[in-house]
Amino acid sequence: MIHTRGSCVAHCWDSRLASVHWDGTLPGSSFEESCRLAWSWSRAPGTLSGRARGRLGEGVVQYLIIGAGMDSFAFRRPDLLQRIEVFETDHPNEQRKKLRRVRRAGLTVAERHHFVCADLCSDSIVDALAASGLDSTKPTFVSLLGVAYYLTPESLAATARSIAGTLPAGTRMAVDYLLDEASSDPRSRSVRESLVGLVERCGEPMRSSYSLDKMTALMSSSGFEPLETFAVADLNDVYREELGSLLFEIPGIFGMGTFRVVQQSA
Repeated sequence: MIHTRGSCVAHCWDSRLASVHWDGTLPGSSFEESCRLAWSWSRAPGTLSGRARGRLGEGVVQYLIIGAGMDSFAFRRPDLLQRIEVFETDHPNEQRKKLRRVRRAGLTVAERHHFVCADLCSDSIVDALAASGLDSTKPTFVSLLGVAYYLTPESLAATARSIAGTLPAGTRMAVDYLLDEASSDPRSRSVRESLVGLVERCGEPMRSSYSLDKMTALMSSSGFEPLETFAVADLNDVYREELGSLLFEIPGIFGMGTFRVVQQSA
């Protein structure tokens, strides 16, 4: 359960999806949902959302959110949905839960907002998207946040390869992941151990961890080239500049990268 101050939740839309009657906590939410809500704030200034918006000026017309959870982008930015198509994929059970909350909150699903069921542990993301209306010839920005933790390296590589083999060169994808023990900040290793143990007890075990170099190698062998890779804790100073004092600092146990689909050889 997360307790927050007002600025911790980036937008009221996030709280409306997390709990129709927002009281500053997440009653009845799973740990995974709570983490996703926290990430909706932590990635707000200058990270994924900013990159996605920036890409719109470069011809991107589709935004694919894999493992969307309670992501509220499409509800917060109806202005952008006049220009782009948003596709949310998630496990069928999670997506049904979200759609129930969308209805309870009285939110309207725009015509350009699409929901696609997919279990990445067993389903091909490309097969799942085949009948969704996603145009594989158009530039796309892909979010894979809060997902790699729960996939084996083999499943993550298969997902990346299917995306790189289907979407056009220049497509960008943002990925976050758990740093391996050797790459984690020694001051945060107890937090890492607690987190790994907690999600396992909740029935959602983390199945992989990487160094920055290992993630870059995995993505490079799957049809992507790295644009930037960094420890997420490096963003603490960015947030401090924009927000002042922080309620909490991001522990040094997470990595993140942005990668671009390379031109396939003939």
